[in-house]
Amino acid sequence: MTSTTDLESAAPASPGPGRPGRLISWAKAHPRWAIAGVTVVALGAAAVADWPHQATQGQLQGDLQAYVTQLRADVLSCGVEVEETLSAYNQVMAGVSTDRSTAIGIADRAALDCTPAGNAKILDLAAAQPPRSVASYHLDVGAAQLYGWASSDAVDAMQDVHQLLVSPGDPARLADLKQRLGDMQQRAASAQGIFDKAATALGAQTESLSLDAVRPGVLVG
Repeated sequence: MTSTTDLESAAPASPGPGRPGRLISWAKAHPRWAIAGVTVVALGAAAVADWPHQATQGQLQGDLQAYVTQLRADVLSCGVEVEETLSAYNQVMAGVSTDRSTAIGIADRAALDCTPAGNAKILDLAAAQPPRSVASYHLDVGAAQLYGWASSDAVDAMQDVHQLLVSPGDPARLADLKQRLGDMQQRAASAQGIFDKAATALGAQTESLSLDAVRPGVLVG
């Protein structure tokens, strides 16, 4: 006759905790290491998700053109008004117009619209980041040049125009204005060169920033 004790000893042993159970037990015993491990896994997963895909030539061209087109629109929201200011200034200096107050108002509006505080597009220009697919072409350097063109040089140049319209004939102020316009011309050329180089490398069409009219040579007097 088989005793109860014999039946218990003959029964298969209960299986121990499986791998998930052991991991949970270890994690409870080593909470800091567990948290560090989870963090590493999460960061690794994020890095894989953010890894740039292998873009086609057409996609790279499209990424570049979309970015440059955006920057162009942003900077021209200031650049068009700068051109209008220089035109109004030249008309007054040439005697074509005697309406100094209107010309001053145009210059003041341009100075405001070339700042991030006065123009959302200049704020966008400051924050613009190139697509990862074409970041190796240093497009961010070109964007920084355009932001400086507007938010720094253009604002100062428009203030010089204001002062020259209020008190004409100041040679030092005129020289200062010409210097600023020369700096703007160099910034624009630098940005244009960066974008054109990237376009050539990718076989894409180049796009003019349309800032050529802002230069020292356009001034009358």
